Amino acid sequence: MASYPFHYDYPKVAPKNANEAAIQAACKMRVETQFDAVFIAIPNGGKRGFYGQRLLKQEGVKKGAPDAIIVGGKRNPGKVAFTEFKAGTSLSEDQYIMLDDLRLAGHDVGVFRSQDTLAGKLREWGWV
Repeated sequence: MASYPFHYDYPKVAPKNANEAAIQAACKMRVETQFDAVFIAIPNGGKRGFYGQRLLKQEGVKKGAPDAIIVGGKRNPGKVAFTEFKAGTSLSEDQYIMLDDLRLAGHDVGVFRSQDTLAGKLREWGWV
């Protein structure tokens, strides 16, 4: 198995028959009910035509951007985590580069396939 410089859930961690949207929705609910944080989705995925892609690029969409940003509230001041959610697929090269760049900039970064591992990692990172 490949080694990653940031947290990475391997496919066996994903709930059986789960899809990425369901994993992300479960993680959002868990973060917003268990932690003093705001979960912000980044709608970066999906196939678009030439003009749709051009417009999104002008608006600031970046290849490899993670699926969500978690921003700490009053009990987690200054904390920011960048999260990518996967079911059975692996990271693209663009995603790997983006996540590693964010990690090198000092942010909490990870690829998650389970709300339990996300909650555990947030606690490990000092989130309350």
